[in-house]
Amino acid sequence: IKKLETYILTHLNDGLLSVSALASEVAMSERSFQRYMKKTTGLSPLQFINNIKLQKALHLLEKRIYVSLKEVAMAVGYERSGHFSEPFKKRYGKNPSDYLK
Repeated sequence: IKKLETYILTHLNDGLLSVSALASEVAMSERSFQRYMKKTTGLSPLQFINNIKLQKALHLLEKRIYVSLKEVAMAVGYERSGHFSEPFKKRYGKNPSDYLK
C-alpha cells in the first residue's frame, strides 16, 4: 500500500496515473488488483487514488502552500476546481476555500 501511495503522489500531474498503471506497478492484472484493493482497503482503486489526492490537498491547504483553490486542485491532479471541491467537502465536511481565509 505504501508503494502505491508513493506512486500516486509521484504521478499526480503527469497523466500516467490510472488504475491500470497502478496494477502494472504491482505486477497484477487490473481485475486482480481491483479485488486486492477492495479486500485490503475496502476501497476501489479509483476511490483509493482520490483519497490520496484529497489527503495531499488537505495538507497543501493546511500549510497554505498555494493561494488559490485552482492551484491546489491542479497540484493534486484535478483539472477543474469544481471537480475537486465537492469530494473534498464530502470527505472532510468543510469547503476547501475555508482553509484559504
